[in-house]
Amino acid sequence: MRPLAILSLAVALCVPQGVASSDREAWKGLAAGALAQAVARDCAVQRLVRSELGSGGLWDILRLTEGDASAQTYTDILNTVRIPYADLNDTPAGELVSVADPDWWDRGLFPEATDYCSRDLYLLLPAARGTSARLEGRFPAQVDTRDSYDGALLTGSGSLFGSSCRVWQPPVPSLNGDVARMMFYAVTVYGHDFRTAWDRGKLFVAEESYPVISPAYAALLLAWHRADPPDARELRRNEVFASVQGNENPFVSDPQLAEYLWGTLKGQAYGAQTPDDPSDPDDSEDNTPLRGRYTLADKRISLSHPSIPEDAQWTVDDQRVTERFLVPAELGEGRHELRYTAPGTVGKLIIEISR
Repeated sequence: MRPLAILSLAVALCVPQGVASSDREAWKGLAAGALAQAVARDCAVQRLVRSELGSGGLWDILRLTEGDASAQTYTDILNTVRIPYADLNDTPAGELVSVADPDWWDRGLFPEATDYCSRDLYLLLPAARGTSARLEGRFPAQVDTRDSYDGALLTGSGSLFGSSCRVWQPPVPSLNGDVARMMFYAVTVYGHDFRTAWDRGKLFVAEESYPVISPAYAALLLAWHRADPPDARELRRNEVFASVQGNENPFVSDPQLAEYLWGTLKGQAYGAQTPDDPSDPDDSEDNTPLRGRYTLADKRISLSHPSIPEDAQWTVDDQRVTERFLVPAELGEGRHELRYTAPGTVGKLIIEISR
């Protein structure tokens, strides 16, 4: 069985909950800086949680997303340890760590940096005490030379950018994508204020309001993002945090958005990919993998994805599929449930077809 891979794919293709479809429709046709500005506008925090403790405080909300199935501990993904719950008005035996350091921002442009970095749920993770001190303002990146390693969080120096700089790295590759999407969110939603006076920081962020991330850093984060797609934990965070803050991390609900801003689709108009052609479903150059959203104008939904076996058997809305593709116009507008089975694996995906 491959439950993790299956779940990750299912989450990556689910319909977003935080941003209204009308907002995403407004992104269509936008590219580069204009697209980044629209995403920043529509995904900005609407309301911050002001209390760490108590009912509805930060620690209480994070129980829903970072708590374990036994409802007894938080999962510290940075240190691979468990943090026991405390009473709602008592601080747990841990700390809330932000992946975005307030010192990265120019306080003259963004005086509220500390407030947002310490209270925006999409930037926060529960961690063992002392973790913030270990991060010490470092950017997440590839650690080439370790300072120390205790089987968990990696800190040290990285030379990815042609110059040695202090960085930290998640303890396991399956968390790299999570961190990359948190960074994509941080630099997009707060990017207009992202100007670092730290010389080494310029290896990670550019001076321009777009693309904000330096080319070398964008390449690293994209590699992490592609190799570790969104999983159930991230989807749960999007759903819970959207209900609290009124915004979402769009890079979780729409992983392809990162490609439009920094990757293979950079400079292209959002949502304007060349439609699939069903004339030859076995043509590898015309076999676009599954994604979460389609329009009635798309010619084909290809039933292929690197995480799904090629011999998988498919159903759509409980009806067996005999071809290797579906036609959006035949399915019709709305949400549709795809299921697949193969030896040792099963999975379910939700897609949305719009006009």
